[in-house]
Amino acid sequence: MKKLLLLLVILFVSGSLFSQTATEPAFGDGSLDDPYQIASLNNLVWIASDTNRWDKHYIQTVDIDASGTAAWPGGEGWTPIGYLVGLPSPDNRPFKGSYNGQNYKISGLFMNQPADSSVAFFGMTGGATLANIVLEDVDITGGTAVGALAGWHLTSTVTHCSSSGSVTGQEFTGGLLGLCGFTSTVENSSSSCTVTGENDRTGGLVGMLYTSCVINNSYTDGNVLGAEYSGGLVGFSFESEINYSFNLGAVS
Repeated sequence: MKKLLLLLVILFVSGSLFSQTATEPAFGDGSLDDPYQIASLNNLVWIASDTNRWDKHYIQTVDIDASGTAAWPGGEGWTPIGYLVGLPSPDNRPFKGSYNGQNYKISGLFMNQPADSSVAFFGMTGGATLANIVLEDVDITGGTAVGALAGWHLTSTVTHCSSSGSVTGQEFTGGLLGLCGFTSTVENSSSSCTVTGENDRTGGLVGMLYTSCVINNSYTDGNVLGAEYSGGLVGFSFESEINYSFNLGAVS
């Protein structure tokens, strides 16, 4: 009987850790004045599972252990919030709302999608505000536009966000953002990820800056291994600015 009870407890705990149950937050209505309060991995799954939730507002209220994503069925791990089909395309589905992590951690996020685009916690943003998000010990592998925080970061802002772990991609690969484009900003943010780009445009913080983007007061201290166009902060910058920022990692 004791062995049976122990087995039931183990199964219950395992199911709690590795489930993909979409659970609506207990508090908030998604408005700017009363954002949804995110308090579990299942709450994050709830956001990701419906595109109609990608223009709402969120705050995180506790540290979240996302390591269970490594054991999700199919082996691909986390499904990004937002995705890009093409530039431009009416089928794109960016995250347009806001997410304030309030400096609580999301740890152990896993993604293994080497043939895909938009591979990051947020696959694509458009007009979004991302603030105070701490992504710790990520393990992310993707194809195009790969980062810890966002893959395609367009017309959006990032402030006081950070990442650690490892990020690997084919092109537009960065420790925080894959591609930062079209008047987007990154401020007071950092990455200590080990970043590997198998083709081109690989950066410790951002793979590529494109058209009137700005990085301010940010830094990296992870190592970068890339092919063509690789850099400690940014792999490739087109008509954009980098101010008061630095890199401490090795670049190969």
